[in-house]
Amino acid sequence: MSQTEHSDPKGETGGHENETHAPIQTPPASVARIPRLRDAMNDARQSHADRMDSIMGVRAAEVTRLELLRDALKDVIEEAAAHWDSMHFDIVPGDPPRFWIDMLGYVAMGRDARTYRLIEDLRSGRRVLFESADVTEMAAHVTEYIAHRLLERERSIEEMRLAGRTSGNAGSKTGASRWDLFAAFVLGALTGAVAILAYAFFAGPPA
Repeated sequence: MSQTEHSDPKGETGGHENETHAPIQTPPASVARIPRLRDAMNDARQSHADRMDSIMGVRAAEVTRLELLRDALKDVIEEAAAHWDSMHFDIVPGDPPRFWIDMLGYVAMGRDARTYRLIEDLRSGRRVLFESADVTEMAAHVTEYIAHRLLERERSIEEMRLAGRTSGNAGSKTGASRWDLFAAFVLGALTGAVAILAYAFFAGPPA
């Protein structure tokens, strides 16, 4: 018995020849983040300082980097100045240029003109509190320094208040004790005078 061969309508490949595949969709390119104007200005200042190292000299480059640090601390400076007007935040040209924070602390550049150094100038001498070539890292440590200085000021003011209250209480107690002595003296004198008058009245004139 002959068997009739039946052709597979799908073909030998199992129908894959007629299948269609959707094209692979590639994800859209991510939109580049637009930098903030302040960040762009900081990058521009940093590039400018690098060029000035060789064009205009080391001192000018140091001033530019200190200005970069001051700009990074803009918000902190505004807040600190509202609490304490003795904070300076001035850049003073010199050898080396210095970014003064208060009467004791300032930031200067290291010998390489690229490393920030936070320095405290005390009677016992100068001491380096922190140093870094990263402006953001230095700004964080300057902020911490400002916070400690403001806290010290608040404690000093509170101690002065307590000392004033103590001396005021002592003065009031001293005044009260002096008044008590004076009142006792007057009362004693009056009592003695009344006693003398009474004796003279009742004793009568001498015979």
